[in-house]
Amino acid sequence: NQHTSSTSRLPAFPCHISELPTPAFVVDIAQVRKNARTMLEQAKENKISLRPHMKTHKTIEIGCIQVGGDVTNGIVVSTLTEAEFYAAHGFTDILYGVPVVVSKLKQITAIFNSYNNNLRVHVLADSIEMVNNIIHYQHSIYSGATSNSHKQGVFLKIDSGYHRAGILIESY
Repeated sequence: NQHTSSTSRLPAFPCHISELPTPAFVVDIAQVRKNARTMLEQAKENKISLRPHMKTHKTIEIGCIQVGGDVTNGIVVSTLTEAEFYAAHGFTDILYGVPVVVSKLKQITAIFNSYNNNLRVHVLADSIEMVNNIIHYQHSIYSGATSNSHKQGVFLKIDSGYHRAGILIESY
């Protein structure tokens, strides 16, 4: 039959990895758990907070593993679609880890305002000028607000000597 459905070509699961149609997302979940546990333990031992990146897997399940099951722990996303996805699934401390531009601030604010008051959406700035633009934008939309529930932060990207991105500390 020329009109064979795509589901009829799928192997019965579980199957050998060589039988999977490609591309396929294959995860050794035991290894993911082990790696996440190691990261979380090392962060705790060194008294630092860990903010894992969601960009590679883009799944709630692995995201929950990476934050030790606590969705109030911070995460990093690379797109605003990812920020909204994780916010919709209960994550409450989200850093948009790409240097923000003014044109994205309205969309970030809309995401922030769409969820409960516990949501914190942070942005990354790579210049003092951008920090000032963010402050100006925030004052313009929240002036006169009496609520202290708006928990947004700005992370400042620092050039660590590779001259790829961020602010050179010596220049300030």
